[in-house]
Amino acid sequence: MLEKIDYENDKFIIHFKQEGKKQILEYDNVVMATGRVANLDNLALEKAKVAYDEKGILVNEKLQSSQEHIYACGDCINSPKFAHTASYEAGVVVHNMYAPSPHVVDYDKNSWVLFSDPQIAVVGIDENVAKKRDIEISTEVYNYEIDARAQIDKRTDGFVKFIIDKKTKIIIGVEIVSADASSLAGEASLIVANKMTAMDVLGTIHPHPTLGEAFGKLAQQIFFKSMMQKSKS
Repeated sequence: MLEKIDYENDKFIIHFKQEGKKQILEYDNVVMATGRVANLDNLALEKAKVAYDEKGILVNEKLQSSQEHIYACGDCINSPKFAHTASYEAGVVVHNMYAPSPHVVDYDKNSWVLFSDPQIAVVGIDENVAKKRDIEISTEVYNYEIDARAQIDKRTDGFVKFIIDKKTKIIIGVEIVSADASSLAGEASLIVANKMTAMDVLGTIHPHPTLGEAFGKLAQQIFFKSMMQKSKS
């Protein structure tokens, strides 16, 4: 929990508590992110009898409001606040307005990118969410320090991680730390959205040398490990 931020000798001094213990860290820069709130003030939702709360318009999995003929998506509802997620929701809304068989939103395949250095990209659900849902998982990591393209670029920091449902073998989450994680997130999104297994990824021929080759190398790593385990049993 953050307690205060001081500025001394061209440094930000961060005072916070972690597990009840006081901690102090020094940084050159600090980013303050205040978040977003739904801007509903001028929509006259009461007149339309559309239900909402402090987090936004209340919608169901089809993105229908309390008035079934009125849909909502994007920052005015309580969902992940990303432009690409809002575009996805808009597609669901348009489909449900005109198509006979409705679609439902699936945020388990959502993605996001932190444009830091190195960049961080996450697709699907992470280990904490899986634990809360009582999903038994395994994780496998491919480190870029052994990757040809990363060595050529002299950017060997980072990794690709698969979060795998042990029961179904489906890759339910992908985490990427890389100088180009934002570009790599596209393949990760396809893997999660299409409920692929490591063996599905292994069947893909990735060009060499590229950072995207890490997906195939990681799948290969998982395959070899499973073969070793079978040979020992």
